[in-house]
Amino acid sequence: MGKVENALHDLIDSRTKRAVRDALVDLTAQVRTMAAELAALRATLAARSEASVAAAPETEAPTMLRFSKRMLKSVRKKLSLTQKELAQLLGVSVVTAAAWEGGKSTPRAAKLARIAQVRGFTRAEADAALGREVSPGISSVQVRTIRRQLGLSQARFAKKLGVSTGSVNAWEAGRTRPGAARREAIFALAAGASEAPVPEEGATAKKAAKKAARKKATRKTARKKPAPRRAAKKTGRKKAAVKKAAAGKTAKPRTAPKPEALNADAIRQLRSAAGLSQVRMAKKLGVSVNTISNWETGRSTPRGGSLRKLHEMK
Repeated sequence: MGKVENALHDLIDSRTKRAVRDALVDLTAQVRTMAAELAALRATLAARSEASVAAAPETEAPTMLRFSKRMLKSVRKKLSLTQKELAQLLGVSVVTAAAWEGGKSTPRAAKLARIAQVRGFTRAEADAALGREVSPGISSVQVRTIRRQLGLSQARFAKKLGVSTGSVNAWEAGRTRPGAARREAIFALAAGASEAPVPEEGATAKKAAKKAARKKATRKTARKKPAPRRAAKKTGRKKAAVKKAAAGKTAKPRTAPKPEALNADAIRQLRSAAGLSQVRMAKKLGVSVNTISNWETGRSTPRGGSLRKLHEMK
């Protein structure tokens, strides 16, 4: 029997090895075929990429603008445009332009290309696109010089032009420039100042003297005003003191005298004298049974309202 078993084992081993060898031969052939196909695919992909790179200069795609609300606002400020004028340049409604600038929505690809185009405009090109007359430019030095010739502060100059003081400050610092309407208004103010009659020296001195006298009178009045207020304060204090004294005669003391503390034995005696159990006593005092037990064992002591109720039970 041992020989037969050994023969069977040898037969099984040989057949198994042969089957594995045949399967490996098939797998090796498949791997080689797939490797050849992969190499062919790689060669095709490389050829296509080279062809696309070579054709790129001839069919160059337009560069997409990275949009942000700050960028759009800076473009509008640089060109000195209102939102209505910007919307007109972009070919959209004022509501849409305001939504883009406020970050509530973003433009599509077609409008991004138009924004990129408007971004490259100069002020003259923007004026020409809007069909308005190109007014002469004005520099920060000119704005400052005109304001000083008029003898105005930045706040008063801004008020005359209908803008904020920050806008005038930005114009004079060279951060921004006034738009067409503001430029015309500045030039009109400058022309009015140059055409205005120059007052005589004596008249100027009289005006300055009157102005100084008014300032002096205002200061004196301001110094005298606090006296009535102090008198009124003193009168008010006296009235308050009289009322307080009158109220003190009939008023009751706000706080009752603090009751004496009770120890555990005293609490236990009070409960026994009243003929109450811990449960009924807790209900009467509005506390828990555990609290009564802690009082009687000395783990805690009654305070406040509970202590007053215990004294009332005496």
